[in-house]
Amino acid sequence: MEHRTVERERTAALEPADLPEELPRKAAAAREQVRDLVSAGELPGADEAAAKAFLGDALLVTSELVTNALRHGDGMTDFTAQLTADGLEITVSDRSPLMPRPQFKDGDPSIGGYGWFLIQHLSAGITISSLPDGGKRIGVRVPFGAADPDRAAADGHGKSSKSPTAAEG
Repeated sequence: MEHRTVERERTAALEPADLPEELPRKAAAAREQVRDLVSAGELPGADEAAAKAFLGDALLVTSELVTNALRHGDGMTDFTAQLTADGLEITVSDRSPLMPRPQFKDGDPSIGGYGWFLIQHLSAGITISSLPDGGKRIGVRVPFGAADPDRAAADGHGKSSKSPTAAEG
């Protein structure tokens, strides 16, 4: 199989050391912030299975947003997460004016490129705003309750009675 390298002109990317102190430097640090936030909060009417499904969705969306900003957005410039009455709101800003889109490697969707699809599938109320400096801000709300109602009835292994979804692997 032939591998092609695609290069595009990039603006000067922010290195992790250049980020403001309070911003997570990697997706793992952002996930840890979200895990702490969700663990400290009360999820309205959530049983244990629904709470686990919500946390999994929130962590996956966080990871994909931050990874996309770092990998494709010329560096993350802002990150916020807050619990609301109906879910978790996450905003991530980056330096690229390019809008998100699926990016299947070499035209083969089995290799990767599912990040934006997963964000859209697991989130509600997605907004994308252009920033004055040429970058963009993406805001999403991960709603309480699973995107797939059968996931709320998942057993202790995170599997539903249906076949696994892309989010479940």
